[in-house]
Parts: sequence; structure tokens; C-alpha cells
Amino acid sequence: MKKLSLFLLFSLAVQPLYAIGIYKWIDDNGKETYGNNPPENVVKNQVTLPEITIIAGPKEYQETSNSELNSTVVTKEDASQQQEENVARIIEIISPKDDEAIRANDGNISIRFNIEPKLKEGESIVVYLDGKQQTISSSPTVKFESLDRGTHSLFAVRRDASGNATSNSKNIKFHVLRHFR
Repeated sequence: MKKLSLFLLFSLAVQPLYAIGIYKWIDDNGKETYGNNPPENVVKNQVTLPEITIIAGPKEYQETSNSELNSTVVTKEDASQQQEENVARIIEIISPKDDEAIRANDGNISIRFNIEPKLKEGESIVVYLDGKQQTISSSPTVKFESLDRGTHSLFAVRRDASGNATSNSKNIKFHVLRHFR
């Protein structure tokens, strides 16, 4: 009974930590600021954080003894397929650079990716802008039109032909500068 009481007391003490929100406001210097404790005298907006995509790391392989290797016959096709499966799938954002400011009065931005090895038939790139899926592409270049001015976040996920995520890029932010009308 004592353990149950301690557990309930602990649960009640920790529960408010999950209710803490993240807020966005403009500080005294005019800079956009984020945190969970905004000053009382500012206009603050609660921020909904984007869902995070996590990709599993490379497969781990069990070592085999020499006697096991000598008794196994591996065909060229098997060796080629195994070698292909062990290749790291890379996707990285080349342009824009992280924290780059881009002057685009029309809001049109081109995103360029480095993809290694190149996408095979059926593979694709899923592009997320501001935490929301925007497009699925098989090209290393994606264009966005009429983006609002301000700060945007961007990341991409590489998917195999079955739709499984094989790698993801780093999450970057960039700033669109547009003429204010």
C-alpha cells in the first residue's frame, strides 16, 4: 500500500511536466523567441511541435567462423544483393543551407538534395516543410511556390520501393525574405 501511495504521489508530481507548452513571442529586440516561460507583457502563441521521424540505424551482423564461411556457397547474385543492402542510403539538403536567408519576392524556392546512391526505380523522397508532408518526388530537386516570408523548417525522408524509410536528412531552417506590400 505504501508503494502504491508513493507511485500515485510521484505520478501527480510529474504529470504537470507533460502539460508544459512551448510558446513563440517577439522579444524587446524584435527577435522571434521560443520557450516554455514567456514574459507576462508580450503577445504569445502556443506552438504545435512537428512529429519527429526517426530512422533505424544500420543492421548489425553476426560474425561467423571460418568453418561456417567455407561450408557456405555464395553466388555472385547473392553477393551483389548483399553488398547493395549494406550500402548506406544518404539524403542531405544541399540548398538552401541551414539558417540561410533567401530573397524571393514571389516566394518560389528550389530545394536541392544530394542522394547517394542515386534513387532506383520505385524509390522516392518525401519532403516535409514546417513539419508537414508537402510532396513525394523522385527528383533531386523540388520547387515550392509562394512560400510565406519568415522562417521555415525542412527535412526529407528517403523511402524504398516498398515505402519504408531508409534514411532521412538533417532538419534545417531557412528564412524567406519577401518584399512587404
